[in-house]
Amino acid sequence: IVTDNAGNLLLTGGTDNMPSLGTPGSYQPVYGGGNSDAFLTKINPTGSTIVWSTFFGGSGAEFSQAISIDNSNNILLVGLTSSQNAIATAGAYQPVIGSINEFDAFIVSLSPEGHPQLIRLAEISAINLGLSNRIAWSTATDNIGDYFELEKSTDATEFEKIATISANGTGQPEEYSWLDNELLADVNYYRLKMIEPSGEYSYSQVVNAISRSTGQFLNIYPNPVTRTLVINCIVAPTSRAKIYLSDMHGKTFIYIAPQKVVSVDMNSLAAGMYFLHFEDIGYSQVVKIFRK
Repeated sequence: IVTDNAGNLLLTGGTDNMPSLGTPGSYQPVYGGGNSDAFLTKINPTGSTIVWSTFFGGSGAEFSQAISIDNSNNILLVGLTSSQNAIATAGAYQPVIGSINEFDAFIVSLSPEGHPQLIRLAEISAINLGLSNRIAWSTATDNIGDYFELEKSTDATEFEKIATISANGTGQPEEYSWLDNELLADVNYYRLKMIEPSGEYSYSQVVNAISRSTGQFLNIYPNPVTRTLVINCIVAPTSRAKIYLSDMHGKTFIYIAPQKVVSVDMNSLAAGMYFLHFEDIGYSQVVKIFRK
């Protein structure tokens, strides 16, 4: 038993068929047909009304063993299953049971309404680029017809939609980003509303970006440099970032794997001036480097 942020109770366990347990319109209102099903029931804060109740099971046996709630009231349910159907979703890490007639663990992410979340967010971040903010997020999986609504707030309480972005729908990990050029305050807050074709939705965590006007994304030292140049990325680079060193004629000498902190051996380069280039989604910077 857990409570969500609104005080509702969520109960989970196993049942060997209670026909009245599933409520109309729930994710699985009818018993799955095996030896047992997991169930999940949401009850209002006073305990007087069942908000919704659903079975979760297939042709085998299911038992839920743990439940957790995040800050947006999304539900994480963990348990055991022996079913070969009706459990895993397309694009899941392991969409089929590992061994027939044996139990496998299952983990399912459910919306506050008790429906599986087909959009699984991996991470979300927001960074300031001077006169704009870049909001970037990645998904573990999303599907055709899914889409995102990016919302913004100045107080982390009242949000308004600023963009709608369609999911790539590959069922595989994907990366997305959006550039907000209309900053409303020194601190802007963002969240994603992740919407599925059925109309079910869930929210991401809230992230923020603090405005700054420097436009600097790298700390470089020492400069001038004799042997080893240390590059400290103020903003964590994405997988698409590029860092490279060129001379005054544009000839590229060294490509550098983008990381938060990078050390570059300069011993092979002649004395003189070079340019360190940093390019990522939505921003770039060039720094003069002097090799002694």
